[in-house]
Amino acid sequence: MAKSFDDFKKEIDLVDFAVYHGYDIIRADGMKWPSLVHRETGDAIIINPDHRMYREKHNTDAGGNILRFIKDRADSIFGKFNTEKDPSKFYMLLNNVCYDYLNISPEKKKEISNYVPQDLKMKKAGERNFFSLDTLNVRPLDDSYYLIKQRMIDPKIIKDPLFAPKLVNQQVNFETGTTLTNTGFIYTTSILNNKAVGLEVRNSQFKSHSEGSDRSSGVGFSALNDNNVKNLIVGESFIDQMSYHQLHGLPTNVYASTGGQLTAEQLTAILNTPDELKKINKLDKEFKFTLAFDNDMSGHAYDFQFIRRLGSESSEPLAITRAYASTNINNNLSFLFYNTAKLEQIKPDLIGNLDKINALISKENSQADQFKIQSKINDQGDYKIEFPKNPKYMELFNNILVKTLKLENNLTIHKAIKSDFNDDLKSINGRKVELKKDGEVQLLDFSKLNKALKI
Repeated sequence: MAKSFDDFKKEIDLVDFAVYHGYDIIRADGMKWPSLVHRETGDAIIINPDHRMYREKHNTDAGGNILRFIKDRADSIFGKFNTEKDPSKFYMLLNNVCYDYLNISPEKKKEISNYVPQDLKMKKAGERNFFSLDTLNVRPLDDSYYLIKQRMIDPKIIKDPLFAPKLVNQQVNFETGTTLTNTGFIYTTSILNNKAVGLEVRNSQFKSHSEGSDRSSGVGFSALNDNNVKNLIVGESFIDQMSYHQLHGLPTNVYASTGGQLTAEQLTAILNTPDELKKINKLDKEFKFTLAFDNDMSGHAYDFQFIRRLGSESSEPLAITRAYASTNINNNLSFLFYNTAKLEQIKPDLIGNLDKINALISKENSQADQFKIQSKINDQGDYKIEFPKNPKYMELFNNILVKTLKLENNLTIHKAIKSDFNDDLKSINGRKVELKKDGEVQLLDFSKLNKALKI
């Protein structure tokens, strides 16, 4: 009996389906919202607890059900099934892919089932753990060894009113009689909400979130002090934020940690912070967001998500998405600019800034890759910008967007010299830190190029 598209959506488990098509499960990211990465393309996705919906890890606006999952990867992961390139016959691709999966042998199904962790299957079956600090054996921080000796955080920072109320120790008791003390930071859903929805935990051996933590909407907000807030520093972990405050902190700073990710719900909570501070008369008139994500490809991707969202907070939103291609997927990044009123408005500045940077790149090194812009690539009149898959080019692209969207008064990007601000901190405290090798050997002086944008 033929199946409908609704049948496919109901019957196919997205985790099993993704594993079958070459995705690996990243256990360290937790099992409640399974995180997977494709072995060949690097495509990173997060799947809902019911295993029926997904979103892209580095593009929270992109996602949907299995039909959208296949459609967005028609020319890459599912290229071999795409016998009809005509978009009007997309239903043939869906049928080919879905029936192929549903008809796999029992032996293959067992192989996939054995690969999927047992605790993930339990979540799928409906066993949900609700978060409560009362069940986690936590106490106010009294053991600072990990922070001081291993992370080189100054005791003054640990006792600072911004951080002290959010820091805890968690004691873990083992059946052997031994105990382990973790250091934790409380997550909430807003800077004014004291109800804990998650706990980021660390020790010398691992970093994770406690069982039941709401990683989708929870944010590690610092507390407030007596000053009005001039800067909200957004980073990936509470260790990075405490390190930032020790290195660059001002009394008018507050902090937000995202736990090594950036979801749409977290972004909303962070962007709502100025309005919340305004209600209690704690917002400085010169308030800014400062993005202090890690100095790597993921950190730059989080910068892009933030910039895109700020650029869309208007009556004329800007629509940009990551475009995947079947060729050069490991060497180039492509971003699709949808033909909206906002694009028409910013197009002269966008093209002008790209031309300016390309001219400087050519002047400095004629062999170096440049930014390529393609206009009206389809009947809808969309634009595409392509450049090397390199963190420095991604940083430059983000700065071009900040300049083009005129966000300089709302947003600053501050990158660590090394991979993150704790590595910077440990380096100046005398501890040898390995430089992070990310991307190819640099042929250009990117600091000079970024400076040319006057950001």
